[in-house]
Amino acid sequence: MVIPLHPRAQAALLRWMQFSQKKRTIRPADFVFPGANPETQINRVSAWEMVKRLYARAKISGPGCALHSLRKSYGTNILAQSRSVETVRRALRHAKLETSRAYIAPDRAEVANAILSL
Repeated sequence: MVIPLHPRAQAALLRWMQFSQKKRTIRPADFVFPGANPETQINRVSAWEMVKRLYARAKISGPGCALHSLRKSYGTNILAQSRSVETVRRALRHAKLETSRAYIAPDRAEVANAILSL
């Protein structure tokens, strides 16, 4: 699977991989996010446990602390930058546009401006 990354994230990942390969802590065939067994990639349950620990460490709590909240923020931010629901669909890797629409939170100011402009 190919996941598009921001150029700064690509550069950081490349530096980490080069450093880790020099130190012989990873091999080129290793996963960036390995599972409990290094021969497998991380699964969604392990990813959620990791995110929960990060939320706790950052002292972030509440009903919005979920992986889907992160995906919704990502989708909303992609829409704000691109103004294209199709771009959001592709970024979130959804088969159907309708699925992507559920991940997009309307911008309150934009809704207010639309109503006031009537």
